Amino acid sequence: PPSPEEGAPPAAPAAEAYRSDGPSEEELNTLQTTSTTLQAKLDRLTELASSNDRSGFVHQFVPLDLSSADTLSYLQDLTNAPEADGQWRNLTSEIVAIAAGGGGHKI
Repeated sequence: PPSPEEGAPPAAPAAEAYRSDGPSEEELNTLQTTSTTLQAKLDRLTELASSNDRSGFVHQFVPLDLSSADTLSYLQDLTNAPEADGQWRNLTSEIVAIAAGGGGHKI
């Protein structure tokens, strides 16, 4: 391909991560799970997300058999990676919406 000096068009900017503004009132007022233990887990994740406790959230969110190294790596991805803030917002918005019953028609 031609170089920029040879008249090639400049590279397109990287796509920006979708910015979520959190769940809507409709999502917050919809069907929740009938499992009290699942709802408690989702509520706890929502509390951790709301307080921006990424470490606490990750430790509650990842599978129990995930290695400590992988858990720490995931936490680093949500904390220090170039798109960490966008990924964190999107992940936590989805958890909050699920906890509230958003997007679910049948649980």
